[in-house]
Amino acid sequence: MRAVGGDWRSSLLVNSEWDICDTQYCARSGGLSAFRDAMSSAFMPWQIEYTDEAEFEARMVSGVSEYGAIARVAMSPAVSTRKGAEIAKSAEDCWYADYVITGELRVEQRGRTTIARRGDVVLYDSALPVKLTELSAGLYEDVAICIPKEKLAPVQNQDAVLGNVVISAEQMIAPLSSALSFLAQNISVTSAQELRALQATCAALLPVAALRSHTRREHADEVSEPPNYYMRELARFIEANIGDATLSPRCAAQHLGISVRYVHKQFAAKGTTFGTYVTDKRLELVRQDLICEACRHHPIFAVAYRWGFNDLSTFIRAFKKKFGYSPREYRLTFSSM
Repeated sequence: MRAVGGDWRSSLLVNSEWDICDTQYCARSGGLSAFRDAMSSAFMPWQIEYTDEAEFEARMVSGVSEYGAIARVAMSPAVSTRKGAEIAKSAEDCWYADYVITGELRVEQRGRTTIARRGDVVLYDSALPVKLTELSAGLYEDVAICIPKEKLAPVQNQDAVLGNVVISAEQMIAPLSSALSFLAQNISVTSAQELRALQATCAALLPVAALRSHTRREHADEVSEPPNYYMRELARFIEANIGDATLSPRCAAQHLGISVRYVHKQFAAKGTTFGTYVTDKRLELVRQDLICEACRHHPIFAVAYRWGFNDLSTFIRAFKKKFGYSPREYRLTFSSM
């Protein structure tokens, strides 16, 4: 094993070694730079930004083989990006996968944002610009994987199935979940031969799990056409009018030409209510805006009002119940990450 401070550009598994980057071995001001270099060496070029006043902390145990790079990472939450300059310097096209252990990971790519939480895996493309925002009250932790595209099991419609998609913990197939959990707990004591086998397992099973998740999403839209047609239309109507404080089941019913009772029936079939569904959507939008660079200086009441909350005290209670923080606490905790 080799600690940070030396040359990170070794063919790690050829030498049956692990590379270890630990900022505890760095000068106080050099931790972020060392971690950035280590991450870029193992996973192709990345930019990492950290603006918190607290000292940056990180530990990464990484390995590289013909199946790509893999690492167990614990780090102060930061913002990591790959733009045109980094992509141009990359040697090959890969699929990235992050298995979240602690905290949550927001991925912005292909014009949309996905969020992976504990036990989830998010997949995204090395060949396209991407922004990762790690969120955690303490250290953010994950297993990071980079697999060359030619090593990944083939799948039709690859971009749609693998491009910035989350495989939730609930949808994870058991063998993949076991392999990732094993890596999270035992990576530093795994032999080179065992690691290759686990990397090959991930390369084979990630597309299977992603395709299964993708098929379920498509199937949910196709089964039982009459009720699901109206549920889809209700979701679209709500999305288009989510910022309207007067949004109600009656408005939706009138728009679709159905009864209010039938609106309630659609949501009951999903195990929820119209009001709960709308509130959850609004709270998620507020949460995103509270830590968004463009909105971070807007008053909290203005952000809440923007997304349809017209009673501040009710909004604050609902926000804290859902996210475990008051809106102000959430912004103070996560907006600088």
